[in-house]
Amino acid sequence: MERAADIFETFVYKYSAKSLALKRTFDINFDYEKKEIEVKYTGKDEVIERRELPEKLKYTTIYNGIALRKIEFSTKATGNLSKAFSVYICDYDENAKYRIAYYNFQQSRILKINVYKNVRAGKIKYKDLEKYHYDLGENEVKAGWEKQ
Repeated sequence: MERAADIFETFVYKYSAKSLALKRTFDINFDYEKKEIEVKYTGKDEVIERRELPEKLKYTTIYNGIALRKIEFSTKATGNLSKAFSVYICDYDENAKYRIAYYNFQQSRILKINVYKNVRAGKIKYKDLEKYHYDLGENEVKAGWEKQ
């Protein structure tokens, strides 16, 4: 489970830093059904890196009140991301165990990613994440989630 959280955090940091250093942008696709992450240069079809996610876990992003099966976004030449969102990682029993929150700032050149672990928030089922995330609010942390 921690490995999955690390993949989501380090993968995006890596390409955010490359964008800033090279002044190039990348398109990143989190495909939760295929359980993989793909990266392409913006405007190109060739996949430059693909990373598999742990197979037995479930993943989702709640965006505009909808549970997504995949999310596509881009890095910017400033090192930022094209959108802010969160990824939930659920265990084998479909309980949310981690939330990786990606924040973008208009002027900031430093991407902010927070990783939260469910230590006392109770059982939050995969099927209930849309409502839970809406009640939570994108930039808030409810009791029981511990910042890693």
